[in-house]
Amino acid sequence: MRTQKIVPQTLLAFALGLSFSIAPQESFAAAKTIDKELAESLEKGYNQLAKGDYSKAVEVLSAAVKQDPDSVTARRYLAYALVKQGNSLAAIDQLNAITRLTKPTYFEWCTYGEAYLKANSLDQAASCYKAAISLAPKADYAKSGLIRVSMQGKKYEEAMNLAKDGMKEAANPQIYEYYKKLYSGVLAASAAPQIGGPVQGATVASGTPTTTITSSANQTGNLPGAVSPETMLKRITSQQTRPVENHPGG
Repeated sequence: MRTQKIVPQTLLAFALGLSFSIAPQESFAAAKTIDKELAESLEKGYNQLAKGDYSKAVEVLSAAVKQDPDSVTARRYLAYALVKQGNSLAAIDQLNAITRLTKPTYFEWCTYGEAYLKANSLDQAASCYKAAISLAPKADYAKSGLIRVSMQGKKYEEAMNLAKDGMKEAANPQIYEYYKKLYSGVLAASAAPQIGGPVQGATVASGTPTTTITSSANQTGNLPGAVSPETMLKRITSQQTRPVENHPGG
């Protein structure tokens, strides 16, 4: 018997900056009841993620996965923590395990994309972001991922065209400004080799030259005004009259 979903799909979509576009119903598996011990581990792991203590989160969530290897939520949290920690290969292992348990959601494809991007596996990263977009065609988070993939691969014209498309299709002024900043960053990065070095004030992360104006976006892909990925990950616990549940997917 299916339990009541505590997390609305509309909230899940908004949290990753989908511009109110909802991923198809079939991409979300049914929620399932979990025991309190595992729920406490997941809550503890989430709290560590929220604090930015990714090493501790990995430790706690790895134990949760050992406790229940079939928990999609535990593996989902762990994969995200591993990406934030910089351990892309281990994150991909967790994501692969999730795909053996259930159909990947938009969030899994985005996390795959971030992991491959950090590992400089650009073709794979692009494929994962495109898979996310196939589930949510207006998803700005995944579209920004494609821009960052092109930028990291020094395909500046492609990145600029994608940013231009983003500006044209922006659902609101904040999203428009986000794509505009990405475009400005790509333009500056494309000019850097021609002037004999990186743009003044630029930083280098994962091999990608970036301007100050886009460094935050290039590292995280977060959208202005959108709920953070940490908030998207938040497991909503039930009231005392309801069973404790996982995210959709278990």
